[in-house]
Amino acid sequence: MKVYTDAAFAGSVDDYRSTTGYCAFVFGGLVSWKCSKQDKVSRSSAEAEFWALADGASEGQWIYGILCERRVKYSGPIHFYCDNKIIYFHMRPLFRARWKRLEGVIQHQQDVFLPLIESRHRERQISQRFCYLDSLLALELAEEGGRKLSKEEIFFLCVEFFDGGAETTSTALEWIMANHVKQPDLQERLFKEVGSRTEEENLHLRPFLKAVVVEGLRHHSHAHFLIIHSTTEEMRLVGYTIPKGTTVNFGVEAMNLDEGTWREPLKFRLERFLDGRKGE
Repeated sequence: MKVYTDAAFAGSVDDYRSTTGYCAFVFGGLVSWKCSKQDKVSRSSAEAEFWALADGASEGQWIYGILCERRVKYSGPIHFYCDNKIIYFHMRPLFRARWKRLEGVIQHQQDVFLPLIESRHRERQISQRFCYLDSLLALELAEEGGRKLSKEEIFFLCVEFFDGGAETTSTALEWIMANHVKQPDLQERLFKEVGSRTEEENLHLRPFLKAVVVEGLRHHSHAHFLIIHSTTEEMRLVGYTIPKGTTVNFGVEAMNLDEGTWREPLKFRLERFLDGRKGE
């Protein structure tokens, strides 16, 4: 027995009620069908689909009871076919609005990145330059029979790479600008040092600018921990034996705000890194 269900969300322009439709097949033949408005107004298309599935399940159970009364032997299950949206929401019962918004962001990223990946895949044979994307396109997974990465896998790796570089940089600049708004004298001094010449090869000659960046990174860590590391051999550290293969986490925020290392760690003080100092 197979029961197919579907729903048209808010199909009625008069009362905004959805329409239920289902049809039931027994031994390959159509025995029952229905198409009518639902009894109540559904708040979403998924809810309308659930009501349609409930009606279809009720009809399937009723047909099964008729078969039993007529002593028709049927020992198989009742197969229900419905809109994938029901399965989708069943697998994600929490934070549905956030999931929907997240998927919208991912779709937008795919619209941006996938054409670029396709373009690079076509042109990399004639290009004289090598980039990160080329390494992903050429990568072969030996543990999986030498298969190459799929477009979806390459897409997510590129997004992680891009977010890791762009998000941390923009966040650091925002915090640095916020501290300069609070301290206008720093703005004036920085402007005098940098001026209108911002060539990259001359930036190392501007100690005040370097102190601004370094102190900004210290005062506002991008994350509580760095990327997880692992020991490659057994070693001893401060009287402790660290076995080979031990996972190591660096609490970078705690290190940057440690009162035993930094004087007044919660203050934005550029003097830590000026006049040849390496922090205090």
